[in-house]
Amino acid sequence: DGDDTHISLIVNDLKKDKEDEFMSYIVEDMTRKNHSKRIIIDNIAGVSEEALRYTSFKNINGRYVKDIDKYRLSLEDKVFDKEGYIIYQGKMKSVRFGLLPSNINGCGWISAYNLSKMLGKEISMEECAKGLNKLDISGKLLGQEVFTLFRWLRKKGLPVKFSFLSKSNGIKHMKSSRFGILLYTHKRGSHYTAYKNVGGGKLHFYNAIYGKENHIVTPEEFFKKYVLLPMAMVIYVE
Repeated sequence: DGDDTHISLIVNDLKKDKEDEFMSYIVEDMTRKNHSKRIIIDNIAGVSEEALRYTSFKNINGRYVKDIDKYRLSLEDKVFDKEGYIIYQGKMKSVRFGLLPSNINGCGWISAYNLSKMLGKEISMEECAKGLNKLDISGKLLGQEVFTLFRWLRKKGLPVKFSFLSKSNGIKHMKSSRFGILLYTHKRGSHYTAYKNVGGGKLHFYNAIYGKENHIVTPEEFFKKYVLLPMAMVIYVE
């Protein structure tokens, strides 16, 4: 209906620990199908209020409404995975970060966006990119500075902690945390990647390899294959 997509959502036997993932999938699927500015759930059953809040739906007169991020609507679908996380930085030339396009230097703000989404406290892409840019007079020519990123996330209310780590301690922290952002050095420079702990000693990495979906490996495998220097920095959520 114009700029709105209306849906009725009736769900049977959805496990509690899968609700957040399911609702993220629904939002991204509807966005890909219609590219509308809002999703409105007119009728719903079988999904908790918490899962709706997790995906930024607001209860307005008995209907649940979500405004779609305007940057999301301006970018190709392949920039995002099936739950709406950013995984293809190389296709984000149209989004500026300081003096450069985000395909060159945007991994810091991208990881911040992905982490906020994991926590159910989604910060808009525009706010991530422009908010972090305001804190740097260099125009982000050197990318995102890690301590500024950490303080900005804390100011936004995300319960993050920070550690400068050796490889072994970094792996230990990543395995014991729920979510986080890893800053590491590879052959072409430094890079931020957000991660989610999926259990069994494995992590789901986002935007580490551009366009790669379901990038799930152990941190040991990730360090061995992608990390050049033995030191890393981790912003994490316990």
